[in-house]
Amino acid sequence: MHDACAAAGLAVNVALTARDADVIKTYVRLGLGVGIVADVALDPGRDRGLVSVEAEHLFPLHTTWIGFERDRLLRGFMHELMAMVAPHLDREQVDRAARCSTQAEVDELCARIALPRRPACDNRNFRLPVRTV
Repeated sequence: MHDACAAAGLAVNVALTARDADVIKTYVRLGLGVGIVADVALDPGRDRGLVSVEAEHLFPLHTTWIGFERDRLLRGFMHELMAMVAPHLDREQVDRAARCSTQAEVDELCARIALPRRPACDNRNFRLPVRTV
């Protein structure tokens, strides 16, 4: 974040940090400043008291990774979770990746897979929640 802001010519004064979006939104609701969260962390129902401002131009696209231990049996619920968060991967592709011996092999296997962007993220990646008064 500091690098992205510096590249945009912005000076940053960070007083509090948190990794959890709900904690960040709570800080904003308490009037402690503004927060930076991914747009998927904003819920139109629960976050009606927050205003979000698109800030995609300040931050690079972020990819979320799924990890699991090599040489372990992937149970059905694990495949179900992966299907929910990565519907572009089918079970056979995941099983092939699990059989790879090195990360380089996994990277090669996945190199030709086009990563989809969530429809809600097509025009925005990050939002700055701001408390309204």
